[in-house]
Amino acid sequence: MAFNGTESAVAYFPGYHCNHRDGFVSSSSMGNGPRGFAEHIDAPTTWENLDDIGEQQLKIGTVLGYANSDEFDAKVGTGWIRAIPAKNDATNLKKLLLKRIDAVVIDKYVLEYLKATDEDLTVKAGTLRFNLKPLEDKTLHLCVRDKPELAQLVNDFNAGLEQIDSEKIVKAHFASAFN
Repeated sequence: MAFNGTESAVAYFPGYHCNHRDGFVSSSSMGNGPRGFAEHIDAPTTWENLDDIGEQQLKIGTVLGYANSDEFDAKVGTGWIRAIPAKNDATNLKKLLLKRIDAVVIDKYVLEYLKATDEDLTVKAGTLRFNLKPLEDKTLHLCVRDKPELAQLVNDFNAGLEQIDSEKIVKAHFASAFN
């Protein structure tokens, strides 16, 4: 996740975990974000494990600074998987539409949101889909600066989360917003 220019932030969302940034603590989970590959329907990605991605020498779009899965990031770090970084998810999806890359690592809900709202993607949204095999299903958290005066904020936020069914809210939102 990019964290440029927000060093004075009290909190940020979403965080798959808050460990990658010193001085932040995590709220309770407030849902999940399935991470996997967006693919072009004319060129689906077939894989059983991440070694298959490397063996096929696929070009995978990633976003600079974003966490993927630990295994994926490790294989990119060794050069086994060829990552093609971009500044954001929309740029990656546009490259995928043009078949300049083979797949994009993305959150399933971000993919659906961008297909429905980005002018450059909505026209051809039907040609992009989320691969059936996810990389990882990450929990989402509010990351709050670890300061004594903010501890009550985290406690209140967590208490509020106990009052709602976040999974039900997300499903209802996507059912109504993008169908």
